[in-house]
Amino acid sequence: MAINAVCIFMGNLIGSLIFLQQQTHDGVVHVTGQIRNLSEGEHGFHIHKSGDLRNGCMNANSHYNPFNKTHGASEDEEKHVGDLGNMFVESNGVAVLDAKFEHVTLHGHYSVIGRSVVNEMQSYIIKELDKNTKTKAIEGK
Repeated sequence: MAINAVCIFMGNLIGSLIFLQQQTHDGVVHVTGQIRNLSEGEHGFHIHKSGDLRNGCMNANSHYNPFNKTHGASEDEEKHVGDLGNMFVESNGVAVLDAKFEHVTLHGHYSVIGRSVVNEMQSYIIKELDKNTKTKAIEGK
């Protein structure tokens, strides 16, 4: 069964990311979307352990790393589950993301749903899409 989740950026950053996983076991998570109002260049893109956004990224804890791996790039074999690599921001302040991640899941005990997406000093929570309305409010700080 496919599962969808969304992360909506509000406040200084504006945009959304859609997470889609087609299969419950060993399925790749496809992340698409765009984020606006960023500075030009490469930005780190991570999922953090907690979805607690009080006090900015301080309460989000470290990168999500349930298997105690070494920090690495998204293409590295050895990496945290939360290591999604970098996204490139164009001169207009917009980052467009269309990437697939084999090490991320939306199912089971190691799901990233409810955890935060962090880009520099901005933090947002990934929420499962409501099955009836297909939308859910996302808290951002």
